[in-house]
Amino acid sequence: MKEININKAEIISDGFMFKNTVLERIMVDNLKKVNDYFLSLNSKVREFNAPNLELIGNYFMQFNTSLNKLFLPRVREIGAAFLNVNSKLSVLEFPELVIIDIGFLENCNSLRKIDLPSVISINNEFCMHADNLSEINIPNVIEIGNNFLLTNDRLTKIEAPNVIVIGDNFCKNSTSIVEVNLPKLVVAGQDFLKSNLALTQINLPNIKYVEDNFLFNNRSITDASLGYLEVLPTGFMFNNRFLKK
Repeated sequence: MKEININKAEIISDGFMFKNTVLERIMVDNLKKVNDYFLSLNSKVREFNAPNLELIGNYFMQFNTSLNKLFLPRVREIGAAFLNVNSKLSVLEFPELVIIDIGFLENCNSLRKIDLPSVISINNEFCMHADNLSEINIPNVIEIGNNFLLTNDRLTKIEAPNVIVIGDNFCKNSTSIVEVNLPKLVVAGQDFLKSNLALTQINLPNIKYVEDNFLFNNRSITDASLGYLEVLPTGFMFNNRFLKK
């Protein structure tokens, strides 16, 4: 079966077409919710349009290596491991998405741009190893989990004007970041921006608490303004060679 029409369906249960390697096209105009493992391990579907889909379970289209177009304008909540290991998608927009679970777009190597204007909280492993991501829009996020954008070599700017708390390994080993705008950040976890080799200035006017290895091995920083920071943890700005103040 290469094509399936389920336009009347509103809810799909777990494991729909799991490990189906033949299906190429699916029509789901009225679909509102899909549960876990929807089209996981499918290698042929290239386009998925679901104009009314609102809720997505875990492992949605995981290991789908052919998908190059995705249209989900009304999705509000996405489960764990969404689109993990996708090698074709380059631009994604989710205008109404609010909640995302762990492992969102992990190992999506072709992803270049993502727009998340309504998301308020980002879970762990967000776009981890999405090595070609160069543009991200997260204007309303207030909390970021662990391993955010771990190991990225293309992103040059991080702007999250409302984020207050950030977990461990934020942009660790992301070597191209030259600008960081986090004006409301209060708490930063371990290895914050560790081993970023391009950053020269950082301004965190409201920062109060940081954990070990904060700005560790950031060799190029010449100007750092760190707000209300009073306690300096182990590895604080270790191996910085040019800081003036």
